Amino acid sequence: MKSAPKSIVSSFAVMAALMTAPLHAMDVTFTSSDLSSSVTGELISFDGETYLVDTAFGIVSVEAGNAICEGQGCPMKPVAAADLKIAGSGTVTNKLLPSLLSDFADKNGARIDVKNGGAGETQYTLVSATQGILRVSIGHVNSTSGIDALLEGQANFAFSTRPIDPVERERGRLAGLGDLGAQGQGRVIGYDGLMVVTHPNNPVRAMSEPDLAAIFSGNATTWRDVGGADRPVNIYLREDGSAAHALLDRIVLQPNRVKFTKNVVQMPSDAAIADAVREDPNGIGLTSIVHQAGTNVLEIEGRCGIRTPASRFTIKTEEYSLSRPIYVYSGQEALTGFAGDFVEYLGSSDAERVIEKAGFISEDIQLASLNDQGLRVAHTVIANQVEEEKIQPMLSMLDILSTATRVSTTIRFRNGSSDLDAVAYDELDRLAEFVKSDDYADSVVYFMGFSDAIGRTDLNQLLALKRAEIVRQAVVSRHPELANRIKARSVGFGEISPLACDETRPGRQINRRVEVWVHNTTAQPLN
Repeated sequence: MKSAPKSIVSSFAVMAALMTAPLHAMDVTFTSSDLSSSVTGELISFDGETYLVDTAFGIVSVEAGNAICEGQGCPMKPVAAADLKIAGSGTVTNKLLPSLLSDFADKNGARIDVKNGGAGETQYTLVSATQGILRVSIGHVNSTSGIDALLEGQANFAFSTRPIDPVERERGRLAGLGDLGAQGQGRVIGYDGLMVVTHPNNPVRAMSEPDLAAIFSGNATTWRDVGGADRPVNIYLREDGSAAHALLDRIVLQPNRVKFTKNVVQMPSDAAIADAVREDPNGIGLTSIVHQAGTNVLEIEGRCGIRTPASRFTIKTEEYSLSRPIYVYSGQEALTGFAGDFVEYLGSSDAERVIEKAGFISEDIQLASLNDQGLRVAHTVIANQVEEEKIQPMLSMLDILSTATRVSTTIRFRNGSSDLDAVAYDELDRLAEFVKSDDYADSVVYFMGFSDAIGRTDLNQLLALKRAEIVRQAVVSRHPELANRIKARSVGFGEISPLACDETRPGRQINRRVEVWVHNTTAQPLN
């Protein structure tokens, strides 16, 4: 340092008049409470109010009330200091994490300092008089690179907008990180949604999945090919390997058996894509819900004609096909102290409010009546009107739903599977806390199973009922205290209420689900 930090130094003279007890010479570092300066040296003495330190500038005095002491030489218990390294999705690390850290600092009475670490990294230092110091390094990369950093020991946490794959999960086990897919190591803290966006003056307002596949594969090169003007199409996308790129490929391109065209403009972030599209009348891109303002967001129509517009509810329930949960992955070693407090904060209601304010969608439970799902009713009627054996089950379902309210908790299953994963258990625990409220005392909670339409109708109905019962039993076994507060029923409606088209694998995945509905009539006690 070229000069002594004045904010924590009261004089540069040896304070011979002080009656101090000698201490063993050990290096200590003092950081001013406003984070503006620091000084390191050998601690000579401490009288309870003032430190004497031998530094490169000579012997200086530091007022105890204006600085935090770090190091084994501190005369009192040294302040706890922790380092936390985070890497992952640039959309999350740039748009959400700064807000979460700022709110966490406020809640703990901590001062926060932010520095550019270079190479896509930001460094945060939080200093709290009671909690200590937390140094957080954030790498702004993409989901895949964030997970790689965790697996390679370069990060404590990975923030991802896609789930880990089986290969990554096995790499985690081999690296001694435990099971990254287990409860406590992998969880969802909120949701993002990818929007297909165009220039606000573009007259095309909706597009089918086959037309989107034609655009992004380069088979349709003008807007006239998809119902627009005779103008060229300019495509803006993230880099290969990004979660956004992979999701569009899985949902739109693969089902239509095409690959991405190389004639795209690769952009470094979702924000940059939105900016480019707003400036380009011929542009089309894929961006996060938090950056969609000022663009034209296309409605996406499945092959069979089903449309599910993007909304907070449809993204939270993952009925909107380009929904993407925000996952947080960590090793099995629990963090303690100030760092552990931040991990706990991520699951709090305070964090949920910050997530919403940042433009994302939180994990808090949302309600919707049947009237809020008009398209769902229309799709149900259209799908079943020509099959007489489905009409009565459809009417029975609509009779229940007409007097009930849907809870956003929705559990989905892999093809042929009835297994619940860690994320599902987290959702059910949140549901249990929600229905413990006095507002839902003596309510009936319906666990409604639905399936895709592949195979026999009667077997699909039985499979849907089995899955609904598995979900109900999971809530019962984990939260037996609910037995005297609510009533519950498991029902299976099979394939009669599709939310997506069964012609594609992603559509079938959306349709294999258990929904939760509540209303206040009488039913058998929960047992």
